[in-house]
Amino acid sequence: MAKTLTIKEKILAFLKEQGIKKVDFFEKTGIQSSNFKGANLTSAPGSEMLVKILTIYPELSAEWLMTGNGEMLKTNRLTKSNPHVLPGKSDPINNGKVTEFTPITQEKEHNIILETRPRIPLEAAAGMLSVATESVTKEQCEQVPVIAAMPNYDFTIMVKGDSMEPDFKSGDEVACRFVRESSFIQWGQPHVIDSYDGIVLKRIHDNGDRIICSSDNPSYGNFQIPKNEINRLALVVGLIRLY
Repeated sequence: MAKTLTIKEKILAFLKEQGIKKVDFFEKTGIQSSNFKGANLTSAPGSEMLVKILTIYPELSAEWLMTGNGEMLKTNRLTKSNPHVLPGKSDPINNGKVTEFTPITQEKEHNIILETRPRIPLEAAAGMLSVATESVTKEQCEQVPVIAAMPNYDFTIMVKGDSMEPDFKSGDEVACRFVRESSFIQWGQPHVIDSYDGIVLKRIHDNGDRIICSSDNPSYGNFQIPKNEINRLALVVGLIRLY
């Protein structure tokens, strides 16, 4: 069985494939060579490092790097005429029309625009989803490159704890899309709920003027949240797991 490469090992494989000398890579990116040696090869690179690498080497596929899907080298995924739209993706909330997302941060080099989404910690305070996605700054929230293979999403969030195992493990990163109309709530599916008490990842069930939040792990009980105390709801549409 073939060994699953870590993200850093994939970056080194890309350098070898393209004939790029490591010394030139470290000099150009400003990354310390120690980040790609020994035990550090198994650690996940930070979003700032990823953005820097994908900006300097736009031919490297972010989808392949993050998920292992597709090819190492990409064709031009973002059209010059409308670089904010991911081609071929439709959003059922907007009657099947392609949804435009304005990147909150853009890194430009070699005439390439790198589209990103905010990464929000699960232990974020109440109201953070709206703040992070509508008026985010680099100081408030990390930014990670968009994974084109996933359905349209508004942000990613890191999972913490074991309450949603086995489907969602601590350290996973889930991609989420805001529920913009109550009629599109997919009851029974995993959602990120931003309420007065903070942000949680749970499956949700309708219960009149309240929602029931349930965990996948049977060791955790259910609890209810009044609907009028919910700031935002977001459906989980994708998952990133680093092995």
